[in-house]
Amino acid sequence: MKKIVLFIAFILLASQHIEAQLGGRGGRNFNRQPANSQPRQAPKFDVKKAIGLTVYEIDRVMKRINMKEKDKNYKKVVTVFNRFNKEQRDLSRINSFQFTQAEDKVNKLQEDVLKNGADYTLLTGAYKEVGEKFKPLTEQIKEKEKTLDSDLKPLLSAKQFKKWVKLKAKIKKKG
Repeated sequence: MKKIVLFIAFILLASQHIEAQLGGRGGRNFNRQPANSQPRQAPKFDVKKAIGLTVYEIDRVMKRINMKEKDKNYKKVVTVFNRFNKEQRDLSRINSFQFTQAEDKVNKLQEDVLKNGADYTLLTGAYKEVGEKFKPLTEQIKEKEKTLDSDLKPLLSAKQFKKWVKLKAKIKKKG
């Protein structure tokens, strides 16, 4: 008799436990909202990121490469970064009209592809066109980056320069 009572109690407790896990719906998902109820938006295309035009936050860079204000080359390194950032901002300002035109064109194509299901080859063609249009500017930016590295190498220790190279790669990848 004890065994039967214990067995029935066990069954009742187990069924309540299972029902609680399933939410009392028997495992069915009634009235479930779709996960993506909002229309998908195209990511905004940024020409500056695409061509590698980067302005570095000096305080953040100095902190990440472990250079403190009391270091003897601190002011020289800050001067190098300020000069580089000024050149980058000048390039950005000079080419801002071309940047906005290219961004508008690519963003419009992205929206058309998402809304109408247009051909993706148009979008890849636009990316290639932007890449070709700004190729001279991209080369100029790469040269300025090399100059920045060559200016920083004698001012930083080997460890700091290694950290700088890793940080620069991370910033470029992140955009």
